[in-house]
Amino acid sequence: MKSYLISTALILLGNADAALCSQISAIDFKNQDTETLVEISGDGLIGYTKEEKQSPPQLVLTFDNATLAEQAKQKFDMSTLGKGLVQVSSYSVSGGKARVVIDFAKAPNYTVEDSDQKITLHVLNSGGGARSKGGSRAESASNLKIADSDAITTIMSSEKTQKFTGSPITLKLKDADVHEVLRMISETSGFNIVIHPAVVGKITVSLEQVPWDQALDVVLTTLKLSAERNESVLRVMPREVLTLEKQQDLDNKKLVAAASPRVTRIFPVSYADLGQLSALLLTFANSQNNAPGSSGIPATILVDQNTQSLVVRDTAENVERMRKMIQLLDVQTPQVLVEAKVVEASEDFSKSIDGQVGLFGAGSNSLYGVGINSPTALGLAGGAGGGGGGGATRSNGFAFTLGNTIGINASLTYAEKLSKAKVVSSPKTVVLSGKSSVVNQTTAYGYTVTNPGAAGIAPTTSVVSAQANTKLDVTPRVTNDGSVFMKLNLSRDVLNLTNSSAPVAEPRTMSTEVIVESGNTLVIGGVLNMDENSTETGFPILRKIPILGWLFGSESNTRSKRELMFFITPRILNQKKTALADPSEESPKM
Repeated sequence: MKSYLISTALILLGNADAALCSQISAIDFKNQDTETLVEISGDGLIGYTKEEKQSPPQLVLTFDNATLAEQAKQKFDMSTLGKGLVQVSSYSVSGGKARVVIDFAKAPNYTVEDSDQKITLHVLNSGGGARSKGGSRAESASNLKIADSDAITTIMSSEKTQKFTGSPITLKLKDADVHEVLRMISETSGFNIVIHPAVVGKITVSLEQVPWDQALDVVLTTLKLSAERNESVLRVMPREVLTLEKQQDLDNKKLVAAASPRVTRIFPVSYADLGQLSALLLTFANSQNNAPGSSGIPATILVDQNTQSLVVRDTAENVERMRKMIQLLDVQTPQVLVEAKVVEASEDFSKSIDGQVGLFGAGSNSLYGVGINSPTALGLAGGAGGGGGGGATRSNGFAFTLGNTIGINASLTYAEKLSKAKVVSSPKTVVLSGKSSVVNQTTAYGYTVTNPGAAGIAPTTSVVSAQANTKLDVTPRVTNDGSVFMKLNLSRDVLNLTNSSAPVAEPRTMSTEVIVESGNTLVIGGVLNMDENSTETGFPILRKIPILGWLFGSESNTRSKRELMFFITPRILNQKKTALADPSEESPKM
């Protein structure tokens, strides 16, 4: 019975110890107008102590029985904010403790707000005297030595300009043994220092109230030594020893990588070009294999055209990287449905379309590209709002975008009933992104030709046809944000029937490069055609009598201006199955 009770007590005690164990998962910052917030998040952040230092100004938070997540083990440079904070660093110390050190530019004015899940440090941006509220009792700086990991990071940096943040130290020594000097620096820094047997020599120093990390940097540079940090332990050794150790580590890693087993995988490829994909993967894999510490053995990638597959042989780690890359690259190429309407419109209809840009447009829709038959940049957009917005500016050519395709079709249908517009062609085509598509519609017109006969032979007549072409040449390219960049070449032949011998085909052409959102309609116009008609009415003979002829007939001349307009609507058909980027998602890491 006693044994049972003792076991139960031990189990309860073990559970209590586990409950006291906490983890710091993240350190976040919020920059506000009057204060800067430092938020330390975790699970059960209990049992921490707080210590303030005056020279330089520091706040040290030590968490008992705590661990640090990997993403929280780093240094945050806050000096660029100019709000009084210099840096915030976190690291693990011996005894199962975690430590967060906040460095200030001057004596801070702050408050500490804590809970089980988060500790928030409110630092007033205006500075002022040091003041703290909440949290646990502050300890004396002389009773606790802090191992400043950020100072060591600064020392081992190869930059010429360094910023030292360690506690001040005074060293006035003559012909002192280097071991003794390093021991004194160790006591001030809080780091445990291990000295290599090859480190020997004496040094004379006269330093007064300089940061200890700067003093250590001076000693290491003078004696041509290097330092390597492992948590709270600092190893000091000659530079050539550290270089040799690093090279040996790389050689060992290379041997391990070379001894790693090779695996073979077959990856079926559905859409990507096998040759291009295999060349890309081979370059990627060999760059990994030639990296320091890698095996140096090249990867093998074979192409099987029969099964449309890639046969890959490499280390398991590299094969997994290539699998992720194939998954990202082997996707459908975007397909674009391009719908066009070629419209001959009266001047009234053209003006009404200009006025409806604000009504149909999506407000933010605008068109950027190369002007029609000119390099002039277009930046035309209708005004948004109730009623008729300001139409697109008109010159020799104009272009704008409309967002409501249904409204456009309704307007064209209504205009055709009123004889204000005529849809002469409606070509459609589906084309892959980056490929060219041509749609050509030919209309034949018949006319008679009279051939005068030779002497004694009667003249003859024959029917000959003339052709008028309507052509759409488009090359779309889908951008990563889901818009469509298009190279457009539009042309329509208009037959001039005024020629007595034979009609002449007069081409009307437009060329432009534009970016349009999928589903929006691009309107291009500005090619005008003048029609002149003369009509005579009245009695056939009497209306020809001089002076009095107007009583029996009349003549009228009418002029009409018609405009050739192109309505282009691109739509991405398979957007969900392509590799178009989603701004809310990040690409997986290789």
